[in-house]
Amino acid sequence: MIYNNVKKKIAMLAFLFFALNIVIGQNNGSVQNNNSFTATSGKISGDIIDDVTNEPIEYATISVFRKKDSTLLTGAVTDIKGNFKMERVPSGKYYLRISFIGYKTLIKDSVYLEKKNSEKNLGIIRLTSNAKKLGIVNITSTRNEVEYNLDKKVVTVGKDMFSAGGTAVDVMQTIPSVTVNVDGSINLKGSSNITIIVDGKPSMLTSLDQLPASMIEKVEVVTNPSARYDAEGMTGIINIVLKKNNTKGYYGMASFTAGTGNKYNGSVNYNYRLNRFNFFGSYDNRFNNTWGTNITNTANKIKNDSVSYLMQNQYYTNYSSFNNLRIGADYYINDYNTLSFSSTYNIRKNSGESTMSNDFRNYNLQRQKYYNSMTNSDNKGIGRELNLNYKKTYKETQKEFTAEMYYSSSSWSGGTLLSQQPFDISKMTPVEDYIPEQKNSSPSENYYFHAKSDYVHPFENGSRLEAGFKSSIRKNDLNYYIDDYNSSDNEWNENSGLTNHFIYKENINAAYGIYSSRFNNFKYQVGLRAEQSNTISNQVTTDTIYRKSYIDLFPTIHLKYEFNERQGLKLSYSRRINRPNSGNLNPFRSISDPLNVYYGNPDLDPEFYNSYEFAYSMEYDKFSFMPSLFYRQTDNLISRIVTMRNDTSETTYKNLNKGSSYGLEFVYSQTIMKGWKVNTNLSFYKYFIEGQGISSSNYANNKVNWTGKINSSVPITKYFSLQINFNYSSPMYSAISSTAAVNAGQGYTCKKENYSLNLGTRMDFLKNKLSLTVRLNDVFKTSNFDSDIYGDNFISTYARKRETRILYAGLSYKISGGMKEKVVRKEKEEEEEEINN
Repeated sequence: MIYNNVKKKIAMLAFLFFALNIVIGQNNGSVQNNNSFTATSGKISGDIIDDVTNEPIEYATISVFRKKDSTLLTGAVTDIKGNFKMERVPSGKYYLRISFIGYKTLIKDSVYLEKKNSEKNLGIIRLTSNAKKLGIVNITSTRNEVEYNLDKKVVTVGKDMFSAGGTAVDVMQTIPSVTVNVDGSINLKGSSNITIIVDGKPSMLTSLDQLPASMIEKVEVVTNPSARYDAEGMTGIINIVLKKNNTKGYYGMASFTAGTGNKYNGSVNYNYRLNRFNFFGSYDNRFNNTWGTNITNTANKIKNDSVSYLMQNQYYTNYSSFNNLRIGADYYINDYNTLSFSSTYNIRKNSGESTMSNDFRNYNLQRQKYYNSMTNSDNKGIGRELNLNYKKTYKETQKEFTAEMYYSSSSWSGGTLLSQQPFDISKMTPVEDYIPEQKNSSPSENYYFHAKSDYVHPFENGSRLEAGFKSSIRKNDLNYYIDDYNSSDNEWNENSGLTNHFIYKENINAAYGIYSSRFNNFKYQVGLRAEQSNTISNQVTTDTIYRKSYIDLFPTIHLKYEFNERQGLKLSYSRRINRPNSGNLNPFRSISDPLNVYYGNPDLDPEFYNSYEFAYSMEYDKFSFMPSLFYRQTDNLISRIVTMRNDTSETTYKNLNKGSSYGLEFVYSQTIMKGWKVNTNLSFYKYFIEGQGISSSNYANNKVNWTGKINSSVPITKYFSLQINFNYSSPMYSAISSTAAVNAGQGYTCKKENYSLNLGTRMDFLKNKLSLTVRLNDVFKTSNFDSDIYGDNFISTYARKRETRILYAGLSYKISGGMKEKVVRKEKEEEEEEINN
């Protein structure tokens, strides 16, 4: 009942916001603002033309900066005639930066607006083309570009060769501070406890492998998020921004990529802007076949200090397909109001087969038991997303109001069949063929909805106030049905003791406020976010309900001191939360592998996390350097509890410990020569965990972990380029709590070193409209996932390997119209200057 009432209130409130602001927007032109900001405002106008052809330049960018402190005040874009006009500019002294792809950036210094003469027409401004020196007219980004904002790093993906025909996982391989494990899991500064969102919203994608790289425009890495972001995500937030072009005219691209081992990817995206309407859409499909091996050896100490051994060797193949359709439209009601809608529908299929040998031996390695197990799985999922967004801007620069409603759902169906093949250990021959043992099906339904609104109000002195609210509802409905095979009557019988139905509901209501300003060279931003959380964990099978309700405050602080335009210091703080998910909470015992049992704990409380960062930034024409220090403190840490019972490993979770980590990171970018740029990233960090089952002398608490990556793109000719990417992770140590059947103890996990080298090449044809990309991942087949787990009464070693050396070849073709041919894609304002230097 409480969730139905909340849904009605959210829907009604969001509808009123949309309706009210559209009405206000329609009357915006007749409403006068009588504050001091408009009383002292003026106009700056002019015309931008090509210095050789005298033709007007459309879409040139004009930025206005205060002369005294270089604060960005306002900006404009030229129209089809090359004209621009900026209104409501306060009186004062300014300088202008005028830029456009393919032209030299022009600085227009000493622009004065007086109170008596508040209109300034700069007349004709001529831009000089770089085509004379470059000998080409199409300039597009061929590598990732990193932009440092006050609270995040923004990486523009560009035409990265390792992303062509790949997925979001391939994109993440090139992002500073981010590492990717061999199983595709993402770590940020050594921690996997992060929140990944798409276009600022949660996504029902179960894996980043399901998101084609061709859809991604840029990636935002937010290690210390401000109060405008959800407080969820201990280490930070990774926001994947999808492509959408609103330039007048049409733009489209089609691509196809094939990889060794039956891997295929195709995508088509199209954008058309006509007057007040902008339409966009894309279709992507991906067919992927993979294989891998898992080898596990466990030594288990039992009574009288005797030891038993279990050796498992698994080989698996997996077949997956993913089809995704995305459509949307923007309606520009007038110059100040925009209404946007988008919808996504996808179908996912996944099937696989794995065989595993299970070898049981005693203390002197004599075989006691042996059998093979086979698992066959077949699953299908459907995902849907709907998004409605309203944006209202004002004549005052930077002032805006936005409102949004977002809904997503996903469903999964299918199941798994488990069979066993017993062996005669005296002869090591199978007694009979595979016998069905058990089958399970795990249908699930997941829903998410949120309504949010944000408002930004600038002040005349350059300060800014932001405020907003958000209310969200999440529901995960998980079923698990088990049937056992009865060979005597050749029938399947339901195992009611293992069948399970679990429902998790979550409602979070949040409000925040942020104030930002500057004093000379000092910038600051302070914020506070309040979140009310209500959760219900319903174990339907046993008719047991667990409820939790709590309110928390999350302050944020971001400070920056600029020595000059190119150097500065940053200091930031944020408080975060990590709520346990449905998998952590569900007490059902998962026995898909009878020798490795997992179950959740419905009594878990959320973790809380305090993060501090201190950074120095240096940005010049040919290089940039950003070293940073970070410290993270975690309270109420959710610990993994491992218990060995005979030959069976049982894993669950408890709030037992406290944790902290600290580290040092370097991000460095250098232009070696014309067009050749190298990006490097080094991170050093150390974990320290204390609490029940952990001591300060724990081996893992005294180890330093580090990662490094190098990404370099080298233009051989203006139509041919090479790219190299190298990733390295040192052995990773982390302490765990481990318990024997009776006594508590301590242990640690060691993930062994992992490294890989990737190579790519790109060739452009037909005036850069057609491109051929060839790349080879993991050239020397060195990528792996090997680890050791040490407990008081057991040692387990894991050696995981999957298909990683893959050769891809892809073609892409783009079309564009309604804009000058000298610019196919605007990726970054001063790209041509970097290529020249």
